[in-house]
Amino acid sequence: MILAVLLAGIVNAADVHVVHTGDTLESIAAELGLPEWSSEIALLNNLDRSAPLLPGTVLLLPPHPDSLEQAAEVLSAVGAVYLMPASGPRVPVATATRLAAGSTICTGPGAYATLRLARSRVGFDHDDVVLLEGTCLTLVSASARPEGRTSLLDVASGTVAVERGGVRPGTVAVRTGSGLTAGDAGGFRVSIEPDAARTEAWAAPVSVFGAGQEVRLDAGTGSRTRRGETPEDPVRLPPATALVSPGDGEALLRPDFVWQPVDTALGYRVELSTDRFFTQIKAIEEVPDPAWRPDLLFLPYRVREYWWRVSAFDRVGFVGTPSDPRRLSLPAGIGP
Repeated sequence: MILAVLLAGIVNAADVHVVHTGDTLESIAAELGLPEWSSEIALLNNLDRSAPLLPGTVLLLPPHPDSLEQAAEVLSAVGAVYLMPASGPRVPVATATRLAAGSTICTGPGAYATLRLARSRVGFDHDDVVLLEGTCLTLVSASARPEGRTSLLDVASGTVAVERGGVRPGTVAVRTGSGLTAGDAGGFRVSIEPDAARTEAWAAPVSVFGAGQEVRLDAGTGSRTRRGETPEDPVRLPPATALVSPGDGEALLRPDFVWQPVDTALGYRVELSTDRFFTQIKAIEEVPDPAWRPDLLFLPYRVREYWWRVSAFDRVGFVGTPSDPRRLSLPAGIGP
């Protein structure tokens, strides 16, 4: 019943809080710097104050006097990226499109998009979420307040990667049909599988919730959560590889990419971006061997600089820590 109330009202909420193990109404209010809020939080969420809070519950918070409710901004869109309105045909999305709370954005085959969430007054504090191909995501809530920023995303399909953007990353919670993942420093992915959600904490710790239980993942570990079950025990992710060629800063005379093999790898994911933080992804390719030599590689020629990195994935589907990125330049004379 509580979840039904939350889902009905959450789109109009300025801020939310994900309950962690040991949280109480009093501790949450104190963390927000407004201890008198404990009664208001209970009333807003129809909570019995005598009952313990269930880890992974998403609570609505009263409006903070200094809170900034914000829309997300589409930082990058490549290929078929579109909005799915409640009724009517889908709407194409371009870079710089603003998304209000409740908006659903999807990426088609071979398409990628990046959302910038909850920018603070400082301007350098933000959270960047990359949607890989075949992803549908609903922006439930995004807000900034003096104590930090919180965003809640509902992901129905595909993969989202929360990159480590901004000076002070905020809390990003990714909710799926199987559970919820919340991290305070970016550096994690959530992927929808046929019967589970897979979380990979490749650069920073995160919490994974399912069936009222919380499992903490350290950087370099992952876990699966199946509907109605507690998250599985953490497993080690494939380690980062080392890039071999092209060398850092070299001109991309021909598309020959080589890296060191990883013992546990079933294959590798190669990413190309126009920024070193990989919020402007232009191409992703999965290959079985520690080399990628495409016959053709289509890249926007007006961009003079690219970055590339590689992640290994294992035989049970976990994608590991990305390599350190390398910079590439396009040779002079490319383009009209």
